[in-house]
Amino acid sequence: MIKKCIDEIKDSVTHINVRYTPYCFMKGYEQYVCNQYQHIYDIYDWNKEIYDYDVDVDVKYSHEQKIDMGYNREKKDRVEGYKKPKECLQCKHFYICDGIENEVTCNVLPDQGDKITDVNHYRKGFYEQSALTR
Repeated sequence: MIKKCIDEIKDSVTHINVRYTPYCFMKGYEQYVCNQYQHIYDIYDWNKEIYDYDVDVDVKYSHEQKIDMGYNREKKDRVEGYKKPKECLQCKHFYICDGIENEVTCNVLPDQGDKITDVNHYRKGFYEQSALTR
């Protein structure tokens, strides 16, 4: 249903994010997937780096500090909320995908190929376009 929705709206909207969905569920639509580590770079979302932190909102954090805080938050959420079945070890998205939420019981569908390590591999155009439209 998500793919059908994307097909219907992709020409009429600027950005589409499919949050926290395994890449193997979105074959052919990987450019729309935004998992924990991609979320850090999403300029259109809340600053997740301050969720559940004792952060002084009056402090002006550097860009690097914000990325580090976001990375640490996303790592925590990923470790606590997601699992990767053994089949994921063979998937080319192993390093950039969160896996599936702990309570989900369906099977994953690993994609064969060289492992992708750049978390924004599919999102590069998204963020370049986003910078132009700010």
